[in-house]
Amino acid sequence: MSAFPHPATKRHYSLTLQPRLALLSRSHQNRIYQDMSVPDIVEHILRTRHAMRGEDFVFTLVQAYPRREQVMQYGEDDLRFITRLLGEVGIWFRFTADTRLNIDVVEFYDDQRHYEQGLILPSVPPSGQHDGGTESVWALKSQHNVVQQSVFTRDYNYRNAPEEMSQSADVTSGDVTTYGEAYHWADNYQAPGSDGQRNPEPESGAFYARLRHERYLNDQTRLSGRTSSAALAPGRELKVTGGAEVTEVFRQGVVITGIHSRARRDRQL
Repeated sequence: MSAFPHPATKRHYSLTLQPRLALLSRSHQNRIYQDMSVPDIVEHILRTRHAMRGEDFVFTLVQAYPRREQVMQYGEDDLRFITRLLGEVGIWFRFTADTRLNIDVVEFYDDQRHYEQGLILPSVPPSGQHDGGTESVWALKSQHNVVQQSVFTRDYNYRNAPEEMSQSADVTSGDVTTYGEAYHWADNYQAPGSDGQRNPEPESGAFYARLRHERYLNDQTRLSGRTSSAALAPGRELKVTGGAEVTEVFRQGVVITGIHSRARRDRQL
């Protein structure tokens, strides 16, 4: 609990509940980290400055991330700093509960295979009648946007000045609904990497080009809806069954990236 407003009327109360990781936003630092990878820096901050132990967080990573010569934290709070670093290399995190220790756990991943799968819910528009407690979804909406067709990255490595550092990426392999090229300069990589690989060398030019294009593609389709299920959480995959109101994208499966929950004594979740 990070906030507890108490109005003068004493009739209404509100609580702000956040994972323990939110407390990192109260710690502002100016530090330099040398010869450490991104996961190493994050773990160092969690352990040394916030007294987190091995049971409080877990890294399950597919890639091996290189050590960086120097990383600076200047005027950033710890939460913003580690979120920025993780975002640079495509590491995402979610929160789970350890019921044995009664703690929340931060789980760090870098691969979509770690999305929680297996949740299937029917599309049942509410009719004002008793639903018998059946969990369902309704009010499904889709928004589609034209996004960049490709990404081109370029950098300069003073250690090997003649080396060609340009790379490009088109994750969709020519999707006709995309358009344009996004040019990015100075992503601060030391090797160009291999063009066209599905999993290029971490923190290479090809790696950043692919990662940046994936981010643009995230805006290509945005989905929303309502549900009575308490099992939904960010990082979980949902498939929806039903009639003509369920589009193919919902049937194939969507990844939950954010939720807003509401409930009252006279109204279910």
